[in-house]
Amino acid sequence: MTLKVIEAEHNAWAVLHVSGELDLVTSPAVRQHVHEAVAHGRHRVVLDLSEVLFCDSSGVGVMIAARRLMHSCGGDLRLILPARGAVDGSHVNRVLAALGVRRLFEVFPDWHGRTTTRRRRSPPEKAPVRPPTSYAPSMDSAEYERKTAARFASFDQDGNGYIDREDFSAAAAALLAEFGTAARCDKGQALYTGAEAFWQGMAGIADVDGDQRVSREEFVTGAVKRLGDNPQRFAEIARPFLHAVVAVAAEEDGSGVAPQAAARVLRVLGVAEDTAQAVATALDADGDGLIGEEEILSAFARYYCTAGPGDPAAPGA
Repeated sequence: MTLKVIEAEHNAWAVLHVSGELDLVTSPAVRQHVHEAVAHGRHRVVLDLSEVLFCDSSGVGVMIAARRLMHSCGGDLRLILPARGAVDGSHVNRVLAALGVRRLFEVFPDWHGRTTTRRRRSPPEKAPVRPPTSYAPSMDSAEYERKTAARFASFDQDGNGYIDREDFSAAAAALLAEFGTAARCDKGQALYTGAEAFWQGMAGIADVDGDQRVSREEFVTGAVKRLGDNPQRFAEIARPFLHAVVAVAAEEDGSGVAPQAAARVLRVLGVAEDTAQAVATALDADGDGLIGEEEILSAFARYYCTAGPGDPAAPGA
């Protein structure tokens, strides 16, 4: 089924009525319409998705990117997602809610009063560029460099020296292959959607020049240093992805992830064999043979928020 986008205007809002299937092939059309609206000076956009029958990670990625674009120019993005609609209920509504990203958007069930004008926000001021921090020598610089390189490499799945959307999609595909899960099933779609949300969160923090890829320097200054004192923030960025990973790797009864399965996940994500096994075993603190989602989330955040020289070492780093 093809996608149709019909443009309209209402009370100074650009309204995009979207119908059909929002996937890898069709979602660029929605992105293009949003960008054209901004290019023509329309910084208030409504996406009416009530007639979208299917949405995958690419579609969710377009919504997250549109939200970032609107915020960057002091605009607004609103979604129309009725509780029921699109034949069997709003598929997009259910996908966003299941992934925990629905809260990122202003979502309304209908048109009543949703295009009223309100005071526009001023565009956010850019943070001043600060010189590199001078660290005390409590951690050897070579050791810090090694740890940072290892974490960057675990994201840079194709080894091209940059982290980009394709790396996150590749990680999702590798995990599905590892556990024999079909890409088109609910768990597979949730994993791809979570990977896209993770990429958008990473790009929002670290992609300083806006070229849709994160260099190693941007990774260090944007992700590692900015989040080093706040692992919980990193955990929230990663949560939709890790929630989907847990669903793929968990025991059949959904009670948790066995240490062996957790080690398999870590290996796929680029962690060395011996380290993956040791970390997975340590995560099963109570020895019951199962690891909960919150334990995985916390450990993941601590691992990637690498402590730099002069900072307290991250647990398990």
